[in-house]
Amino acid sequence: MCAWPAGGRLFAGLRRSGRSTPAEPSDGPDLDAALVVEAASGKVIYARNAAAPRHPASLTKLMTLYLLFETVRAKKLALQTELPVSAYAASQPRAHFRLRAGSTITVETAIKAMIVVSANNVTVAVAEAVGRSEPGFVALMNAKARAFGMNHTVYRNATGLPDDQQTTTADDLAILARRLIHDYPQYFPYFGTRSMTWRGNEYGTHDTMIGDYPGVDGMKTGYVDASGYSMVTTVLRGKTRLIAVVMAA
Repeated sequence: MCAWPAGGRLFAGLRRSGRSTPAEPSDGPDLDAALVVEAASGKVIYARNAAAPRHPASLTKLMTLYLLFETVRAKKLALQTELPVSAYAASQPRAHFRLRAGSTITVETAIKAMIVVSANNVTVAVAEAVGRSEPGFVALMNAKARAFGMNHTVYRNATGLPDDQQTTTADDLAILARRLIHDYPQYFPYFGTRSMTWRGNEYGTHDTMIGDYPGVDGMKTGYVDASGYSMVTTVLRGKTRLIAVVMAA
């Protein structure tokens, strides 16, 4: 990995002068966005509507995962810690895993479930374990976004389920992706997980770029009606790593 500048210069490369204040997001996926940056330097290689506000959908889970990794690193949780599943968590829609209230799931399985199948019920169980409640966790998400300089990102839930006020931009997501790569290289390989087995069932990743495009090794997909199809992708060729963000495809 290339050397990283120290302190506040670490992610300054994504902030360009003359950046306009974004307008309100539209109701449908009629404004796409695309951004490609160098992971090490933050140098922008390609940008289109990179500051346009869009609904993040399940790309929200990138921040949920960051905070979970942070909690594990602080030894407040371990990868084999059993997380309790509340009735609220179990009731989340669009859940590929069937979790019963009162059951548990390990932190490591939760990480894979959020990345591979974007499990909303698992995500809420994580949020409740880390933040004591989903609203408490959302407060942590927004505080972390501000600390990272993700100034056009607002979180209202941990999952990315539809909320008109939950918005982000392609360049904010690139900042978050760079932080995940740089801050948690030990956990980054989870983002390249192609499949997982749970309770005898095998689940394949939603990210079809993994394994199909040479060098792609993560990260996350997202979709809700208001956002269209979105993806953050990382690709490594030789010593060069790029991050690509596509929203409202």
